[in-house]
Formats: sequence, C-alpha cells, structure tokens
Amino acid sequence: MPRRTPPGGAYGWFAYQPLAPQEAFSPGPWAILAYRAADPGFILLAVIAALFLWGVVSPRTAPWGVLYRKLVQPRLQPAREFEDPRPPRFAQGVGLFVTVVGVALHLIGVPWALPIAAAAAFIAAFLNTVFGLCLGCQLYLLLARAGIIRTASPV
Repeated sequence: MPRRTPPGGAYGWFAYQPLAPQEAFSPGPWAILAYRAADPGFILLAVIAALFLWGVVSPRTAPWGVLYRKLVQPRLQPAREFEDPRPPRFAQGVGLFVTVVGVALHLIGVPWALPIAAAAAFIAAFLNTVFGLCLGCQLYLLLARAGIIRTASPV
C-alpha cells in the first residue's frame, strides 16, 4: 500500500502553509484608523492640539493662563503696560494648525507627519521658553506688515 502524504505536506498540520489570497486577513479601514489612533504619540499630540484649541477659543480659561494668574502673577509687581493679545493668540492658532495637520496626516497614513508636527511644536515652544522668541508672534507681525492681517479696524 502506497504511503499517503497528509494534507498540509510532509510535516503535518503544524507546518507553515501560506494563505491563499482569498483567505488572507485584511483589516478594514476602521481597524487601521483605530490602530493609528491608539498610538501613544497620536494621543499626546491630540491632547496638545486640544490645549491649543482651548487657548484659541477661550484664552481666559486656558489652563496655562489660569496657573499664571493664580500662582505667578500675585508674586509679581503690577504691570504698567500690557502686550497686545492678538499676536500670542495668533501663535496659539498656528500651534493648533501645525498639530491638527500632524494628527490628521497621521490618521490617513503619512508616516512621518506626527513626529514632524510634534517636533515643530516643541521647537517653537522651546524657542519661546528659553529665548523669549515667539515664532507665531513674529509670523503675525510679518503678515501684518505685508497687509495680509489687519491690525486695526478702519475708522
């Protein structure tokens, strides 16, 4: 009696068997989106984008402004002059734009969008904190000088 080869080849059922194309598992688009949204970097940048949004929509209640007013400002002498609030608010909008673009591009599958957006936001925050250079404020002034942004309402 001839020996019969078992199904799956000479090594038995545990041998590697490549799947036929119709049997291959392919996750749906929602599964891929959920996988990308579960990335810790995505979650962190989404939280940062939410904080930027909070700063643009309601600057008086944004957490960093509240901390400053409650903990730092009482220890300082009263201010004699105040900065125009429009450039810093514009800078918050620029940060929001950069982080939202990074988050959105990450969700659609652009490989380096998330770390580049996070790095850009980090570099801008670093320059502002260490050197007092607000890139968004400088961009605001540049656009105002070019006439793209109106700085005062017409009389």
